[in-house]
Amino acid sequence: MKRLWIFAAAMLTISACNDGTNDALQPSQPPQQQNPEDPEIPITPLTCENLICPSGCCEAQCVDLRTDREHCGRCDTKCSGFCLNGTCVTECSGETARLCAGACVDIATNGSHCGGCDNACGPHMTCQGGQCACMPRHADCDGNAYNGCESATPVCQCITGETAPCYPGPAGTENVGICRAGLMTCEDGFFNYCEDFVEPATEIPYNGLDDDCDGIVDEQIDEDGDGYVFGYGPGFDCCDGPSNCRAVDPAKINPGAIEDPGNQIDDDCDGIIDEDDSLLCSTQAHTFTPNAPLSDNDAALLARAMDICTTATETSGSGLISATLRLADGSLLPATGNAAVCGKTTLISPAEQVAVATDLGGVVRALNGTMAVLASGKARGRENTGYRDCTGTEVPAPARFLSAHGGALPVSDTCFDPAKPPTHKMANDSVMLRLKLRAPSNAKGFKFRFKFFSKEYPKYVCNNYNDFFLAMTDAASAEIPEDGNISFDKNHNPVSVNNAFFTECNRAACTAAKGCSDCTDGPANVLAYVADERQAGATEWLQTSVPVSPGEVFTLDLIIFDAGDYTGNKSSQNGWGHQRDSLVLIDNFEWSAEPTQLITVIN
Repeated sequence: MKRLWIFAAAMLTISACNDGTNDALQPSQPPQQQNPEDPEIPITPLTCENLICPSGCCEAQCVDLRTDREHCGRCDTKCSGFCLNGTCVTECSGETARLCAGACVDIATNGSHCGGCDNACGPHMTCQGGQCACMPRHADCDGNAYNGCESATPVCQCITGETAPCYPGPAGTENVGICRAGLMTCEDGFFNYCEDFVEPATEIPYNGLDDDCDGIVDEQIDEDGDGYVFGYGPGFDCCDGPSNCRAVDPAKINPGAIEDPGNQIDDDCDGIIDEDDSLLCSTQAHTFTPNAPLSDNDAALLARAMDICTTATETSGSGLISATLRLADGSLLPATGNAAVCGKTTLISPAEQVAVATDLGGVVRALNGTMAVLASGKARGRENTGYRDCTGTEVPAPARFLSAHGGALPVSDTCFDPAKPPTHKMANDSVMLRLKLRAPSNAKGFKFRFKFFSKEYPKYVCNNYNDFFLAMTDAASAEIPEDGNISFDKNHNPVSVNNAFFTECNRAACTAAKGCSDCTDGPANVLAYVADERQAGATEWLQTSVPVSPGEVFTLDLIIFDAGDYTGNKSSQNGWGHQRDSLVLIDNFEWSAEPTQLITVIN
């Protein structure tokens, strides 16, 4: 098609000089040779400096030797009257002679004045007997003489502007799957290229379409059964089994995996080998509006503050499936506090019990961008100097935890008194961040870091009112204890002021109390939470590691609460069971591709 347009452009250039040359009339130049490409187009004499001049050339310029008074019939012939068909005449006379545009022309043969003055013939046309006609080997396909003879062949394939369906794809694929015909439009007597058609493409997994038009939707084979289809690019499995990958376990290599540094494998199929997978997805502190309901989006902000940056479904991907904020028993958080229960204490709302923070009190910094803060009082630092914050919520502690401990909240071995067995089972001023997660396809564990502060220290060490921080999971590992709690000291004591990790404190303030820890780390970091270092204590940064199976879907509950007795007993009257609050910082969640043991250590 491109060759025909170039040829047509050349013919348009010729027609600008062609007004019906009399074949008997020749310029006073060396005779022109016939063009082998098209006999109608002469080869321009060298004396005309390669100009194409069908009607004559004089002094290196195109002239019309039929009508030019200065060059009438020959370059050296000048007429005093008119030049008609290359002959000087004194007047414009004759049956078909006319004076047009100051020149005497023969309207029977002149292409610019064919049949009358200014009646020019279109491209690729000549004037014959006063009528415009197509040049040899040309055809007028649309019947419009004004635009000339557009076809460069004597036969027209179509009428200009006509359209017809077309499909250049493989036979048998038209109207199968996504494949559809297009349209081609007639130009210059021939159909141009097919446009707007859809032909077979590479099958895209899980889009519900037959992209390759073979009659089968999403037929790609997941050879290793890991839920990802072989391919290269985002979302595709770069190692799907023996036919394309020789890894020992190709099911662990896919976009839902984590990078295992040092194994020289592109575990997550992102095109990079052994890159650092640590993520920073939260950098801005955020406090929630008091007395406003807490949404799942708010819970997701806390997950991101812990560095859980990726999302997943229950069948694909790895990371966060869902996040919610609840009370310790799994029931919904109220929007406002309960003034009737809080009595003389300071009433706050559950939205004030959580926060995203870059630091606590300007003393303890987040380990990676931001950290999640959960508290049984206000989730903030030392500007909160009181210890009477109260939301007034009272629900049973998690049922699984109570059941494993005889129906009551346990006390540490150091504090246990056989004469006074524990009876408290209520979780006051509780808040729980529940995370549903899907492990990467090659994960063998996860870990997170936390730091626990409590105003129970030192006054209520070994008292039944001690606050708790529980991290509970339903992961399937046999190492998970019966009560589901995964953060505990070497004696399996849950995290409280009676825990062996409680080492940041003022030893002098605790000399008279039973069961005080060694306070080996001093009280400096306690000033992140209170203005008086004698009024609280804390653990160091601790790290809990938990084994999981590749691709496992499990729940992680992070819970903090005041311990108390049943509603109506003395512990719950006037807010007694809601005082002396505690707070936990949670950060640096990571997946691990290495074998993992259930343990909590100082880190």
